[in-house]
Amino acid sequence: MNNKNCGSGSNLEELEMKILIYAQHFPPGRGGMEFSNFEIAKGLHNLGHMVEVVTVRNTGAENFVKRQVFPITLLPKWHFLKSYSLAGPSRANWLLQPIYSQRIRQRINLFRPDVIFVADEAANCLWGSWVGKIKIPYMSYCSVPFIAVDGSKGNRGVLSDIKFAVEKAIERQFKRFILESYSSAKWIGVVSRSTRKEILGLAPWLENRMDVIPRSIGDSFFDEKKNGTRISALKQKLGIDEVDFVLLSVSNLESGKGVDDVLRALALLRGAVGKTFKYIVVGDGSASGLFRKLAQELGLSDVVIFPGNIPHSELIAYYDACNLFILPSKRGKEESFGRVFVEAAARRKPSIGVNEGGMVDAVENGKTGFLVKTGDVHEVRDRIAWFLTNPEKATAMGNMAWRFAGTNFRSSTIARALEGRLKRASETYPGQDSRFSTKSIAVEVQHND
Repeated sequence: MNNKNCGSGSNLEELEMKILIYAQHFPPGRGGMEFSNFEIAKGLHNLGHMVEVVTVRNTGAENFVKRQVFPITLLPKWHFLKSYSLAGPSRANWLLQPIYSQRIRQRINLFRPDVIFVADEAANCLWGSWVGKIKIPYMSYCSVPFIAVDGSKGNRGVLSDIKFAVEKAIERQFKRFILESYSSAKWIGVVSRSTRKEILGLAPWLENRMDVIPRSIGDSFFDEKKNGTRISALKQKLGIDEVDFVLLSVSNLESGKGVDDVLRALALLRGAVGKTFKYIVVGDGSASGLFRKLAQELGLSDVVIFPGNIPHSELIAYYDACNLFILPSKRGKEESFGRVFVEAAARRKPSIGVNEGGMVDAVENGKTGFLVKTGDVHEVRDRIAWFLTNPEKATAMGNMAWRFAGTNFRSSTIARALEGRLKRASETYPGQDSRFSTKSIAVEVQHND
């Protein structure tokens, strides 16, 4: 991947900025986007800028805030809803929108930032509803532009026609808010070429102020030395022999993540190759029980290990213990950035993903891993078999993955890229794009539903 778009291109970033970051995704909430937004805040702070974060109050937030070197303002949330979602029942989060607007404007008046960074799509949706009230220049950052508000996909057979129509009307309004935020932003960062294509399909006039700036991986993932004692202890704990070939998936265990395809591929492979293997599936979610049941039905109970959710700080040991990372997701463009593939690469591990969404940017097909056709169990089987029978080539591929990831995805590299864009955004106040109108967006969104 060519990262020339990420370069700052000037010495402007050497000047200190006051940067306010607004994020709905942030630790101690769990997830790749949460950790990525945290890495962005740390990276900009480490470059010498004054950073303040405004985010929602998740469980354990007070203790988390106390440990940080930059101030964090906590917004209220419904403890029983997903703070990053405006779909389904989580639309009740919208009732907090006036409070969010007031609190953020209070922080702006007190902090007086040079520029604001709106860090995710749920934040951009809320931001777009009050953008006219805030005159500070800002940059929008986008992963999956509309997944945060898309709650009616595939539900027509369940919902009544009237309820379905209401759902779609709400989604269209929320999508207009998101596009309003993007259109009023001075600069827009998107995490992958897939995300860029999706946004430009609705708003082509944004092309000249949009860059692909991938989400970052903490430098510690690259720099921490491999700990043989820790790896051996983990393998012993999980019941893995030193001769076993180890596959690893790290994910929220939802039905579209492709773990079922890996299980079926392993069932086809068992006994067909002269090597034993184990498959570690880290995570939890609505499909966890289904995957466990499928593993049992396929006769893989002694092969597949489900350790549940693992703290992010402990994941390095799991990556180090594996030979191959694999996650052939079936979610297409919803997988906007393959963070777990990059984390695996940072630990010198090759990967198997699919040739859709952000995985195309995270894995160089044939060089740092393989990208297979979505849902093709036999191709997944064949690629796993290749790694099982070509250990030296697999090691070389892992080393190439480390170099590729280190060049493109280090936290310090991405912080520099964002620094340059935020500096440019702070130079002048953004004006509404002359080609933007709510009416034109409403037509485009309806056309793409």
